[in-house]
Amino acid sequence: QTFTWTQIADYPYKAWGMNSCGHNGLLYSFSNCGGGNNTLYSYDAATNKWDTLAKLSGAIICNTSLIGVGNKLYLATAGSIKIYDIPTDTWEAAGINTPAGFNKDGATTVAVGTDIYYIGGGSTKNLHKLNTTTKTFAQLANMNTGRENTQAVHLNNKLYVFGGRRSGSALNTIEVYDIANDTWSNITSTIDKRYFGFAVTDGFYI
Repeated sequence: QTFTWTQIADYPYKAWGMNSCGHNGLLYSFSNCGGGNNTLYSYDAATNKWDTLAKLSGAIICNTSLIGVGNKLYLATAGSIKIYDIPTDTWEAAGINTPAGFNKDGATTVAVGTDIYYIGGGSTKNLHKLNTTTKTFAQLANMNTGRENTQAVHLNNKLYVFGGRRSGSALNTIEVYDIANDTWSNITSTIDKRYFGFAVTDGFYI
């Protein structure tokens, strides 16, 4: 196969370390880690256009997770999950308090139905599940290895967690979480050690 690259519309804000997610056909990106402005942006590939959305008041947030469920986006901050309402372009006044031990720094998120799984963060072994309907958290079985800034996907009722870093060092280990049994297992490591980045699945391959 032959692949080519095409230049598309530039991000509207000079940035690095953005918190981003794809949701309902759009790419959403929030602020950054270098003089962030706490502003949410959306990109529409059909029109090749960025839109500037609502700004979140308060302290600058970076190195965290942004994910969509239904008509809302969920942004992890220190102490709470902030909720953005897509139809009204507003941040809800009341967030969701995070449980003890929750670390937003480098936490990776995966949405499964109306639940959001928060994986690691701050090199912890944590796995938390947020029920977005009841707005309540549950702490699940710990990973075997503490990690942050991992790549993770949901496939066949399992969460696959790749690499990441622990205490500043990159990892190549892979862990698989069985949602039905609340258990973790290790599988063959990747060739390269890596953190940040993304993993995606087509339903067969990752």
